[in-house]
Amino acid sequence: MFAYYMERPNTPAPIITETENFMVKHHLEHLIPTIEELWYFLRAYKEPPHFFNCYACLLFANLVNGLVLEYDLKEEDFDYYINGLDTHLYYQGEEDFFNKLEEIMVKKQCV
Repeated sequence: MFAYYMERPNTPAPIITETENFMVKHHLEHLIPTIEELWYFLRAYKEPPHFFNCYACLLFANLVNGLVLEYDLKEEDFDYYINGLDTHLYYQGEEDFFNKLEEIMVKKQCV
């Protein structure tokens, strides 16, 4: 993985793309950080941080907050780890959870 990252330093972790696709599919694209939000976040650092780490932080936080508010999910059921390509997002301890979230979202909309 390290060699892959060294050859492609500006490549986002796959979970970032998967999360964006999930958000667009479920009409949550308004939660995807804008360039203005990202720039505001980046300006707080004296040394330039890894762009995709900061983007992932905003993306995951926005998704979690949106799902907690919209679907009454528990914030403590979500967790994420961000470190370049070694970036992970978990729901109830599972990394492959988008199908589970889709089922919950459909049930909540039908109620």
